[in-house]
Amino acid sequence: MRHASNLVRDPSRVQGGDLTDLPEGAITLDLSICSNRFGPPPEAIAALADLITRQPDSLTPPPYRAQTPYLEAFARRLHTDTRHMLAGCGVTEFLAALARLLTDRRVAVITPEYTGTLEYFAYADFLSADPGVQDTPEMRFQRTREAMMAYEYVVLSNPSNPLGHYIPRNDLLRVCTHSQHRGATLIVDEEYIAFQGNGRSLAGTDLSNLVVLQSTGKANGMPGTRAGMLWTRDTHLRGDVQRLLLPWLYLLDITAATAALQDNAWLPGTLAKIKSDAQRLQQLLQGRFGARVSPADIHYRFVHLDNPYPAHRHLLNYRINTRLFSGDEAGTVPGLRLAAPSTEEEFDQVQAALETLTAGDENADHHRHSCRALRGSPTQPM
Repeated sequence: MRHASNLVRDPSRVQGGDLTDLPEGAITLDLSICSNRFGPPPEAIAALADLITRQPDSLTPPPYRAQTPYLEAFARRLHTDTRHMLAGCGVTEFLAALARLLTDRRVAVITPEYTGTLEYFAYADFLSADPGVQDTPEMRFQRTREAMMAYEYVVLSNPSNPLGHYIPRNDLLRVCTHSQHRGATLIVDEEYIAFQGNGRSLAGTDLSNLVVLQSTGKANGMPGTRAGMLWTRDTHLRGDVQRLLLPWLYLLDITAATAALQDNAWLPGTLAKIKSDAQRLQQLLQGRFGARVSPADIHYRFVHLDNPYPAHRHLLNYRINTRLFSGDEAGTVPGLRLAAPSTEEEFDQVQAALETLTAGDENADHHRHSCRALRGSPTQPM
């Protein structure tokens, strides 16, 4: 068995849901992945089963028109139409394409931000809160408003990853309206907008200086599928992006994603449960970390920690995995991101770990690339 002391990668380099560096069976509660833990929807599973068992011949030719029902279902969900939309392999494909197109433009990224966005837009200016200041939604909005008056393109996630901050829809619409005369465009990654609530997306507005990105993976609990959409009224930009996309989508992915969008009953019920669970998680974390917990209304919470490694390691000893951010990379802040548990047993597991996390453990000066306490089994009884 490979022991955690032999980890190849620093935990801050490991994406959410990636357990490949940990011993098999060491984790029983993975809170590092920020998707709907109740997914996939039954309709998506049924659609895949039907495709494979009853329509196997559909796997023979390339899926030339598979994006059509997907975009139609997405348009109905967002109350817009398909004329201003593109289908792609998740938000990531669109971010990569936009980053390639805008290399010679003045671009700002409102940080902290999704690690993929930071990598693709490494040439951009990263606009962060002042050093030592814990960011807030109001501060994030202020940076966005100022950036829209100084840059050609401004990129942000809303709600934000990893802090979970949400800037109200009307505030962003006003910023876009006021900056339209100077040609500034806002690119908004709405990967987690469904967790925030209904009617929050910016897609479908009359503004031409707005690009909206969404996917069907995270909200529906199937990030293993790669399907997403770009919405913009900017015809030229939309055409430029389309020329950089793959010629078609993957049939299995798009079949599951389309079925998920067409199921209007499953998602609202699960999201209500997740938001309630996340609020309960916030209370647990605040009981241990106080004001260092970033309040939010979505499915995960972020804990600001100058050195998150000891707390991360302590939780690993209770078989709980979290997403660690070291803060060493530009555009990031140090801390832990935790998705909400979903059962009483899982909450008990988190509470037991937090109750035994001492101030000494939390502040200990441990080597940052070490999880030596984990040996494939918990050091405390479950």
